[in-house]
Amino acid sequence: IRNAIVFGTIFLAMVLLSALAVFEFGSAGFLASSFLGGMVSSASATASSIALLQAGTLDARTAALGIVIASMSSIIVKFPLAYLSNNRQFLFNVVLGAGLMMLAGIITAILVV
Repeated sequence: IRNAIVFGTIFLAMVLLSALAVFEFGSAGFLASSFLGGMVSSASATASSIALLQAGTLDARTAALGIVIASMSSIIVKFPLAYLSNNRQFLFNVVLGAGLMMLAGIITAILVV
């Protein structure tokens, strides 16, 4: 139950942060909050995008791009963590796999926009 409470708290914070960002800065604010939120929890940032889409606060294209950006920022966090492992093979595997996911994310972002 502890994990569910933590996720719920992160989700609530993401929805509030994203809604505030949209209100204050429009789509650019939402996308920035998606990037920052993705570093903490890409699942919460994704759920926030969906909640704001369903509430009519975001259009489908912006919500989708927010999800892609959150996923990509989540991947970025993995690079320094893998580096800190001091295991070159592990780092190589993470960089290769995450690098391919980043490439797919960039292509997806281009197609969404």
